[in-house]
Amino acid sequence: MVKPIIILLTTGIVIVAAQPVTENTALTAELYDVTRCVQEIMRRHFAARTPVLVSAPNTQQHNFTGRSLTPNPRSMEDLQLTDLILHNLNINGRWSIHFVIPADSLLDESRYVTTKFQNYVIFIWEQQEADIVNDILHGQIEYLRDSATWNSRAKFIVVVNTHVMQFTRSLALRICEKLWDIAMIANVVALIPSMEKKMIFSNGKDTMVHEQSGSTRLHLYTFFPFQNGKCGEVKDVVLIDEWLNKGGGSLLYGSNLYQTKYPDNFLGCPFKVASIGVEPYVIAVEEIEQANRSSVPRLTGLAVEPLLLIAERINLTLIFLEPSFDLTLPSYWTQMSTLNDGTSDIAVGAIPLITVVAALSDHTIPYLYDRVAAIMPCPGRIPKVDMIMNVYATSVWIAVALVLILTAVVSWRTANSHHGQSMESYDFRHLSSSFHCAWAIFMGVSVPVIPRTSKLRILFLLYVWYCFAISTVFQAFFTSYLVESGYEEGYKDLDDLVKSKLLYGYNSALEFLFTQFDFVDTRLYNRPRVACPNLLKCAERVLFDRDMATIFSRRCVNYVGIKNGVEENNKRICFLEHPSVSAYVSLFLPKGSLLLDRMNSVLSPYLEAGLLNRYWSHLTLEQILKSKNKFVNIDSEDFVPFSVSHLYPAFKVLLFGHLLSFILFLVELFVGRVWNR
Repeated sequence: MVKPIIILLTTGIVIVAAQPVTENTALTAELYDVTRCVQEIMRRHFAARTPVLVSAPNTQQHNFTGRSLTPNPRSMEDLQLTDLILHNLNINGRWSIHFVIPADSLLDESRYVTTKFQNYVIFIWEQQEADIVNDILHGQIEYLRDSATWNSRAKFIVVVNTHVMQFTRSLALRICEKLWDIAMIANVVALIPSMEKKMIFSNGKDTMVHEQSGSTRLHLYTFFPFQNGKCGEVKDVVLIDEWLNKGGGSLLYGSNLYQTKYPDNFLGCPFKVASIGVEPYVIAVEEIEQANRSSVPRLTGLAVEPLLLIAERINLTLIFLEPSFDLTLPSYWTQMSTLNDGTSDIAVGAIPLITVVAALSDHTIPYLYDRVAAIMPCPGRIPKVDMIMNVYATSVWIAVALVLILTAVVSWRTANSHHGQSMESYDFRHLSSSFHCAWAIFMGVSVPVIPRTSKLRILFLLYVWYCFAISTVFQAFFTSYLVESGYEEGYKDLDDLVKSKLLYGYNSALEFLFTQFDFVDTRLYNRPRVACPNLLKCAERVLFDRDMATIFSRRCVNYVGIKNGVEENNKRICFLEHPSVSAYVSLFLPKGSLLLDRMNSVLSPYLEAGLLNRYWSHLTLEQILKSKNKFVNIDSEDFVPFSVSHLYPAFKVLLFGHLLSFILFLVELFVGRVWNR
């Protein structure tokens, strides 16, 4: 196992890594030409005081034969070139140079800058039993790509330290193809020396003029993946300049080596789009039939609308893959993995901008903001009938019933006493008539006769006052509860939710989002749980059935209420402020995609002009018009019409009186028959 050789070079530090090799070796004029050419390119195109990563192959893996530890002459020359360039760059002091040789272990990033590199210089040369492109170059790019500081959109110089006796174009094409295939690198200049043929620039093609043996020319190649009818393909390379060694050396044409690789107009190039999300982020409008006779819905929505505008502005042809409307971890993984395997070019939808997702792909500037929290039914109005029956506590109702019974019994006994039996009215001398009079007073109606004796009159008067007080208080509350019956007790925090009888509707994707911030309460897992892959259905259940709590976004919940015609959505669904997760939504692209800067340049003014807010306003207004009178908001009524339902307590009491009378009638029949026997 070869440990990585990492040398950090800054201003004032002299490079000594290759001195034992180069001190006793004469440097060729060709090495000086390559060195001056690299320095000139960096001087023109690399911003001063920015870090530059320099990478060279690991010569120990291929150049050592048998047990010998002495590098061969070819390897010594390669080390001379690397040492010379690093030495001159260090003396120049314009950049912070970071030198790395790939090895089997991972790159030690603790000694590197924390931001992404903007400049790379990569050396490749021939080694024993190794292909210069497929092995040497591929190995270095794979090693550097695993670093957090990797930047595919940086400026690259690939220095080929080998003599090409054939056309240099074929080698440059292989280099550019490899860089594009494995890392989507486009801002590259391939510097290739050639000794046999003199090349000139002519319409992007190599043209042989005449042979000039013994003369070294350095050819500089690049490619344009979106020009001349190409849509992200490397079909040919362009000779953009040459280095001449006359007069100390100079670039022949002085061209701009790092031209913009993405055009203003992509001329309808197709881009495949993976999508995931629920309404209003992703909305299926209609079915579109494809060439293979399969159908894919045409999409719109808050997350898709910015992409549609970008495609219109830069002339892209969007091909939507089969969308996923269920927010689950497998569906998220399936859709996002299409970016890495090349199945899709853009991912759109309700995709939060979190570290796990951002580490696997590139993203545009955020254009949506949302908050995810626990939702549950808001405290509803208490039914008016229940409140009327609860004017008095159960103990008070029992006391009233006991007073009524005792008054009837005492009246009956007083009327049948020795003094009252001759003077009292007949109605009070029978138990059933006495109960009838007590019940009439309680109901606030007149009795057939009034008592005649003083004792019974005093009892009668006290009972009338008692019933008057009870009925007055009852009628006052009765009228109040007809107007406003009050609300149920709500849920203040997660503890109340855990203790409630509500079901917990769980969603694997949103629970994973909460686990990234350590916000999931483990007590929720012990509650009765219901799977919610379709969160819209679960939100409707919370809204209407009021028997479930779940985790959902504020924007989506509001949209569900608007779509179902609920005017005051905040009175039917309540959110817990803690715990909650705020997240941004972006468009996601494969690592190194050239579309990123172009999309940001269109997206930024689109957001600044408020066009996305305008679309949201139109979308909600459209749903309001479609759902008008779909749901009756009882809670928002300004007045309450008096109906038969409000007389339910009175009918209930009347039914109770009839039932009691019937029972007394049966008791009298039974007592009469027993007495007659």
